Amino acid sequence: MHNLYRYNFYIQTIVDLIGITIAFFLAFRIKFKCGLDIVYSIDSRYFMLYLIFILLYLIWDFMAIGNESWREKNLTTDLKSVTKTVAWMFVSIIIFLFYSKTSVSFSRDFIAYFTGMLFIFMTVLRTIMRKQILPNIKKSGLSERVIAVGTYDQVMSYLNRSKNNQDSSTDNKVQNLDWRMNISGLIVIDRDMTGEYIDQIKVLSDEKNMMETFRTVPSDSVLLIADAMTDKLKECVDSLCRMGKIARVTIGMTQKLQDVHATIDFIGDAYTLNFEPIRKMSRRSAAVKRFIDIVFSLALMPLVGFFSIITIFFNLITPSSHGPKLST
Repeated sequence: MHNLYRYNFYIQTIVDLIGITIAFFLAFRIKFKCGLDIVYSIDSRYFMLYLIFILLYLIWDFMAIGNESWREKNLTTDLKSVTKTVAWMFVSIIIFLFYSKTSVSFSRDFIAYFTGMLFIFMTVLRTIMRKQILPNIKKSGLSERVIAVGTYDQVMSYLNRSKNNQDSSTDNKVQNLDWRMNISGLIVIDRDMTGEYIDQIKVLSDEKNMMETFRTVPSDSVLLIADAMTDKLKECVDSLCRMGKIARVTIGMTQKLQDVHATIDFIGDAYTLNFEPIRKMSRRSAAVKRFIDIVFSLALMPLVGFFSIITIFFNLITPSSHGPKLST
C-alpha cells in the first residue's frame, strides 16, 4: 500500500479519459445529428482533434499541473480541479487551432458543446468513483483485511486522521483514505480493552494475547502503528514473518528521511515487511525539487557534452579493431 497516491493518480486519469471520450462523441452527435453509428461518421479531421484533446489532457495530467490527491477532496475542491483542467484544454485547443490555421475546419459550436459536456462528465464520473465505487470496494471482499496494532493513543490518532480526511457526505464514521485496506480489528497493547469498540471497530485482544490473535483471527496483514522501531516491534515483525503474515509499518508524518532509512536497516531482514508512508510531499516542496532537478540537469549538460565530444574525437582518430585473425 505504499503506492496509494500513484494508484489514485492512475484511476483519476482513466476516469477523466472516459469522460473526454463520452463528451467528445456526444458533442459530435448533437452538433451533426449523427445516428448510433457515430464512430463511422467521424471524419479524419475530428478524429485527429480527439487525439489532440487526449494529448492535451495527458500533458496537463502528467506534468502535475493542478493534480492533487483527489480522494481527499470534497465536491467544492473537485469542481475547482475540473474547472482548471477544462480551462486548460479549452484555451490550449483554441491557441492550437489559431496558430495552425485550422480553426475554419472545425465547428465553434462543437468546441463549445464539448467543453460544457467535458466539465459535466468529468465532475460526475469523479464523484461516482470517489463516493460509490471505491467505498464499495473497501467494504467488499476485494479489500485487504487488516488488524491494526498500537497503543491506545496511537490507534486513536490513526483513526482520527482517517476521519478528518473523510468525505462529509459519507455515513461511515471511519472512512480510511486507503480504499484497498479495511481495518477488521484492533489490538491495543498498553491496556486491556478486549471486546470493546473504538469507532465501531472491535478490539480483539491486548499485547499478551496478540500472537494468538494473529493465528486465529482471519486477516491478510497486520498494520503496526508505531512512532519508533523498538526491539519488541522487531520481534513482533519476525514472528509475523514466520507465520506468513504481511507486516505493515506506518512511517510518521514528522519522521525524517534518515530515521526512515534507519528503520529499514533495522528490520530489513523481514522479507514480508511493507512500508505504508502516510505523508506526501507538499506542492511547494515538489516545485522546489523539480526546479532543482532542471537547474542541475542544465548545468551538467555542457560537461556531459564536453566528454561526449572528446569520446567521439578519439574514436575518429583511433583505428578501429578488425577483430581476431582467423586461421585457415
